[in-house]
Amino acid sequence: MSDVMQEIYHELWVRQRVIVKNVTIPVPQPHLVRPEPGYGVNPEQALTGDFPDPLFTKMLQEQEFTVLKAGAMLPCGTDLLLVRSEYDRIERLLVDSELGRWSDGPGLLEPGANLDHKLSGPSGSEGKSVFLSYLLARRLSMGQPTVYRENDRRCFLFDQYTPGKQVNADALFRLPMEQQKRLWILTSDPPTDPRWSYSCGWFVVLADIPEDMKSTSHSQWETGRNVGMHYMSDWQWSEIFAVFKLLGPDTATPSEIGNLYTTFVCLGPAARTCLISIPTSIDEGYNRRLSAHLRSVDTDIQTFLARGAYKSILASLARPLSPNSAVMEPAEHALFCTAGITTRWLAHRVLMVALEQSSRIGFGLFPYFLRYQGLQNISGWIFEGCAQYVLSHGGSFNASEIPIANNNSLPLKFAIQKNQSTCPHYFASAGHLAQQVQDRYRGGLAPDTVGKYFLPYSRRPESIDGLVFSHPDTLIIFRITIAGTLTIDFQEILDLSRALPATIRRIRVVFVVPQAHTRPDVTLICNSEAPAIIPPVSGSAIGLFQLVCTYGDMQAAVVHRPFI
Repeated sequence: MSDVMQEIYHELWVRQRVIVKNVTIPVPQPHLVRPEPGYGVNPEQALTGDFPDPLFTKMLQEQEFTVLKAGAMLPCGTDLLLVRSEYDRIERLLVDSELGRWSDGPGLLEPGANLDHKLSGPSGSEGKSVFLSYLLARRLSMGQPTVYRENDRRCFLFDQYTPGKQVNADALFRLPMEQQKRLWILTSDPPTDPRWSYSCGWFVVLADIPEDMKSTSHSQWETGRNVGMHYMSDWQWSEIFAVFKLLGPDTATPSEIGNLYTTFVCLGPAARTCLISIPTSIDEGYNRRLSAHLRSVDTDIQTFLARGAYKSILASLARPLSPNSAVMEPAEHALFCTAGITTRWLAHRVLMVALEQSSRIGFGLFPYFLRYQGLQNISGWIFEGCAQYVLSHGGSFNASEIPIANNNSLPLKFAIQKNQSTCPHYFASAGHLAQQVQDRYRGGLAPDTVGKYFLPYSRRPESIDGLVFSHPDTLIIFRITIAGTLTIDFQEILDLSRALPATIRRIRVVFVVPQAHTRPDVTLICNSEAPAIIPPVSGSAIGLFQLVCTYGDMQAAVVHRPFI
């Protein structure tokens, strides 16, 4: 390792071989196609179907990224780094914090100043450790004394006299104060020696570890040095894809890109999960590693729920349950954070694992999350899972017309058959649905189709969440939401109307909402417009309704059935 560090010193400090440049990469645009697997579709199942849409790898948009090219292999394992947009911002924050430690007096520390700093963020995100390599490359190229610390026994000192020499912490503590004051110490190993909490002159930057791994000595360092904190944000899809293109295969296949996106959208925006833990190539064991990862997710969720069920969920979320299932999300100015489950699929998975233990716990997740500001995404995902559970269980339902013209409006009454199969009825497109429901011999709707609940195999945020043919001439479309503004993709309704048999004369859009969100003054947005009356589609009359899904409805739907 010493030889590697000496090479880093020679190439970066002596030869200053650090190149920062902009590159243009064509990135698939998820918002232009269906970006998520449908409700109940596991990542493994998504791969066997038409997800993501084949157009996904063709609908590209060129985006500009900044990369850092070092002349030597950096500690993170590569000589090429994607410079995320927040790296420069965090670096400036650290520089300001380090300079602000000193008062006007000679060698005096400013009272209340942050003497050291730590970075935290999504576990498994890979961004924190890469950022340390970025800081190392930047500082060495500018001739700024730096220590890269693996632990107290392996510290590598870079300055004008020391070319990346390995030393231990004892040697650092013996350095003169004037030399200490010029040093930044970059580390991902928490300082546990009590001497780290003393008034040393250096500036420590720690890439933090999960909360439940912290030691008492680590806490002493934080208190003694009044350690500042910065939370790093989630990786975006464009950043994940850019790293994949920069460091991955020269020519990625559509299948590999689809695998990468499936991992990202289901398991969360963690670079390590998407780019390292689960390879994109089938030949490299994508299916095997994905299956193992999903088993690990289930185990982590069970542990998470066992910490006190939903009554202590926020306390558990403050210590992310695993790199797979939770994330620390930066809030204003990134100086504090809220906790959250990162994806819709993970939220549904948490709900289903909870329901296997207790319906009270499972259905209690939604109102509990709803209490806390900043957790609306999780609340919406959990409610969607609860509502889908109710609808797929079947039964008789009454929906109220919206806008409510008068108190005498007649409710929309319909029934859904309970699905006796372990596999829901999925449709991949309007045409695929038409093939399943049309009577091939007599035209119109096949008799056994009435009452069946159908789910889209993939979806967009404003997509249809489910549908049922309540009568041979009536299609009911469901949108599940906790938002105050009710939205739906009007083009999707048009596509369905054109593909389905002409005998479908009535279309009913039913917004499924929780009890706390019922209101008559809702607004419908269709293709960014808000018409007071939706025009007929291909001769079909459209009506808008609201179905309130209560806790009692959820409890009534409790059955023992697997999560698909």
